[in-house]
Amino acid sequence: MYLGNDDLPTATWRAAELLGAKATAGPRLSDTPRWINYYAPPGYFLAVSVAQALLPGGLPDGYFKDKIVFVGGRSAAGNLGSSRDDFGTAFSRRNGKLSTGVEIHATILRNLLR
Repeated sequence: MYLGNDDLPTATWRAAELLGAKATAGPRLSDTPRWINYYAPPGYFLAVSVAQALLPGGLPDGYFKDKIVFVGGRSAAGNLGSSRDDFGTAFSRRNGKLSTGVEIHATILRNLLR
């Protein structure tokens, strides 16, 4: 689990601090490795498109109230070697699906909050 460098924490760590996660009370950087606990395969977190979120009537009133919102993109087909925001997880060996970077950050935040 990457949490930043000596000078700057990741946005996910900072969000966990702001939300009062007990895990952030101790040192951020240590020699002890931190592992990501993946709760489910890719697609576990609810997702809506930006268009749906911005269109009048696209979502019910108050849809985002009391929720943590991550903004990120979904994967698109690309050429071999192209920069993509897709990563293997513990589930990738079983189903071959990759998770997007935004799903990884959401999972890390959930880990830190738990």
